Amino acid sequence: MSEDVTDPRAGAWAATVEDMAATADAYDDAGWDTYEVEPGDTTLLATEDAERADLDVVVTGSDYETITDLIEDGVSFAEYEVLTATEAGTVYVVVVMEDPDREVALLFAAMYGEDDAAEAADAAAARGEFVVHLRGLEEEPVEFVYEDPGLFAGRGGD
Repeated sequence: MSEDVTDPRAGAWAATVEDMAATADAYDDAGWDTYEVEPGDTTLLATEDAERADLDVVVTGSDYETITDLIEDGVSFAEYEVLTATEAGTVYVVVVMEDPDREVALLFAAMYGEDDAAEAADAAAARGEFVVHLRGLEEEPVEFVYEDPGLFAGRGGD
């Protein structure tokens, strides 16, 4: 007899990536230029002394180049939206970074443990910001600062 040992997070992650694609399609339909980034790895970093509460997102080299090229070309991601869902103790997020003047949207997905998310959100709230680092494997990170850390906590669930 064989057992299905598939990681239950795989389905939720696939749904998150599909949500990111659907969101990008909506921006495309509205005439925006969209860029989707699917990370190779995400790590939530938090320290007890609240000096750091960050999300580290490793992206492919080509995605990293796209991000840095956009910034070098003057794209300013001044607005953002964070879409969250929580399933089986894991928080799944799709982040939409927007430059409304240029109609450019950068989307990325991430996932991390719900308990870690609550701890990191509390630490970030004490610090007043939450930072996401998008980086290539051996590259300096591009940082995005969010003034509402609770958006990443996944509290309240789906």
